[in-house]
Amino acid sequence: MRLGSGTKRTPYITVRLIEVRSKNAWHSYVTSVLEPEILPPYVVADLYRKRWRIEQAFNTVKRLRLFKLFMDWFN
Repeated sequence: MRLGSGTKRTPYITVRLIEVRSKNAWHSYVTSVLEPEILPPYVVADLYRKRWRIEQAFNTVKRLRLFKLFMDWFN
C-alpha cells in the first residue's frame, strides 16, 4: 500500500496494513516495516498495547499534577 501524493512535499511511502484479531474484535495497524519476518503481526499488536499503556500512565501523571496544582492553589 502506498500513502502520499507523490509530490516533493508529500512523497509516496510504502506501508503495510496489519490486521489482528483480539478476542472478538479486529484491530488494524499500519507500519513502514514491510517484511513480516522482521515484524510479525502479533509483535505489532503487542508493541501498540505497550505504547498505549505508556500513554495512559502519562495521562495519569498529568491529571495528578493538575490535581496537586489545584490543591496547592487552595492552601
